[in-house]
Amino acid sequence: MEKVKFETSREDGENLELTGNYWKADSDAGVVLSHGYTGDKSEWGYLDFIARELNGSGYNVLAFDFAGSGESDDEPLRIDRQVHDLGVAREYLESRGVDNIGLYGHSQGGLVSLRNSEDVEAIFLTSPVTDSLADYADDRLTEKQQRELEENGYWTKTREKGVRDKYVIDEEIIRQKENLDQEKLLSGTRCTVRIIHGTEDSVVPVEASRKAVQKLENADLKEVEGLTHSYDTKLDKIAEYAVEFFEKEMPPETGKQN
Repeated sequence: MEKVKFETSREDGENLELTGNYWKADSDAGVVLSHGYTGDKSEWGYLDFIARELNGSGYNVLAFDFAGSGESDDEPLRIDRQVHDLGVAREYLESRGVDNIGLYGHSQGGLVSLRNSEDVEAIFLTSPVTDSLADYADDRLTEKQQRELEENGYWTKTREKGVRDKYVIDEEIIRQKENLDQEKLLSGTRCTVRIIHGTEDSVVPVEASRKAVQKLENADLKEVEGLTHSYDTKLDKIAEYAVEFFEKEMPPETGKQN
């Protein structure tokens, strides 16, 4: 595994440095992994495991931290900015000689992946955000976070694990989640999509994924009995599903150096 860095830009001309982990393979195929809300490129070992399994099956794999996450430069989190960051990550993978690119997104990273579906070979999602989350601030923020939001236009979330212990979240993310239009989000996705969702997920309800596969052109949903929003207990099975999916939709052509 190689630690890599590349730049993303913002509307005001500011450049931010993003940090990623890159697993190289001797093939033309690659997968970009997108972490969830206030997560990072490792997702406490979950995405590391997936990356190694995909790489062992012949795929170049890039897992990276969105701006404001993990080891990347500081910035309040917003979904539109993450969409741009994933586009930059795709360009980085292309710069390494990878021609065929698939996406793998977890939770909010799934939403970001779907908004990057153009010219992508295939998309694999775990517990993706695909529909609006009503009353997001009232349901998800503590009283302290709500006061912070009212005073500053952002709130903070702390993490006991991972390389970053504090995340700053822009108030815009509330509007972006509460006003998410599933029909509009999915209408532009033409590639094959596989969704994995746990039946006991209380963070992102499985019902949203059941609706999503009906609106996508070519998608299937695998429900995992008893699985919550955390994937640490089912890693072998999830990795098996992912490798099977990508090998079918975009098999790696070996003998191509990057």
